Amino acid sequence: AAGRAQGAADAAALAAAAVAHPQRASRGDPVTEARRVTADWGARLDGCRCQRGRRDVEVAVSVEVRALLVTRFAGRRVTATARATLVPP
Repeated sequence: AAGRAQGAADAAALAAAAVAHPQRASRGDPVTEARRVTADWGARLDGCRCQRGRRDVEVAVSVEVRALLVTRFAGRRVTATARATLVPP
């Protein structure tokens, strides 16, 4: 679950940074994009410092721990954060 959470956070941060970049700010909402990507990973977006017109973003996501057997970890959530900065070529 930790790997899935970190993967979702990394992907969401990169997607949000691409939309938030000053030269691309008119192409959508970075929070909406981060939420979409996070959902694609089966995770939940818990926080997003994603403002249009900024080069850097930070996201926090969580995923539910899946357990085949009933364990004390079943139903708990694992969280991860990621930052991304889009630097033009």
